[in-house]
Amino acid sequence: MVASRDRGVTAGGDSMCPVHALFDVAGRVALVTGSSRGIGRALAGGLAGAGATVVLNGRDPDAVAAAREALAQETGAAVHAAAFDVTDSAAIFPDHQAKRIGAYAGS
Repeated sequence: MVASRDRGVTAGGDSMCPVHALFDVAGRVALVTGSSRGIGRALAGGLAGAGATVVLNGRDPDAVAAAREALAQETGAAVHAAAFDVTDSAAIFPDHQAKRIGAYAGS
C-alpha cells in the first residue's frame, strides 16, 4: 500500500480509494517511536507520504539521524529526529521534550 499526496491510497494496483477524513494526517505531527528501522520506519514513511510532519524516535542518535536524512530525501516531507528512550520517564516528561516536539507543528 502506498500513500499518495492526493489523499488516495493505492492497494498494489491502479485503483484509488479516497482516504476517509478520519484518517487524514496532512498537516499533523506524528511522533513514531522505534522508527529508525523496521516496522516503525515503514510506518513513518507512510505517514510522511500522507502529508504528516514526522518525528522519528529511537535510542540511538546516529541511527535516528541517518533514518531522518534518508526519509526526508525519499519523501520530501518534513522529518525530524528526537533520540530518547521512551521507557525512561525522566526522558519523556521534561518540558523541553514536549516543547521541542510541539515546535515541529510549525514546520
